[in-house]
Amino acid sequence: MYEIVHAPWSPTGSRAALLAEFRPMIQKELDRSRSVFVVRNDRIAAACFVFGTDRDPEVEAICESLDQANRLARLDVAACMAEVLVSAGGTPVLFDGHISDPHFFPILQLIPGVSGRALELLEIPRNRVSPQESIRAVMSAKSSTG
Repeated sequence: MYEIVHAPWSPTGSRAALLAEFRPMIQKELDRSRSVFVVRNDRIAAACFVFGTDRDPEVEAICESLDQANRLARLDVAACMAEVLVSAGGTPVLFDGHISDPHFFPILQLIPGVSGRALELLEIPRNRVSPQESIRAVMSAKSSTG
């Protein structure tokens, strides 16, 4: 996933180098029970990886299509984001993403009240936007990207 998101503007090293760099952090911080996947043709098409524990004051997530050629990539990412928002149950969600991301960022822009600058964590504010409004926006994106 790191390779897909960063390749156009910041080429990555080899897959082995990336695994060596990020594997320890991922093994320690990834919450497998709260991470979400869309599977198509027995392959993961999109994922929303959730980090931290359910005791943290916010949910941290990274969402991306894992197959850039997938014509349903934006829909799959929206489905992952919606599930994370629903599962968060009102806990603030911090999505880590980039404005250059062709799948994640356009969906994020449809959620009311989201703000932030490029390459920063963007928070969906708890007090300004209800979880239901966020979910409706993501779900409407799902239906309009099909």
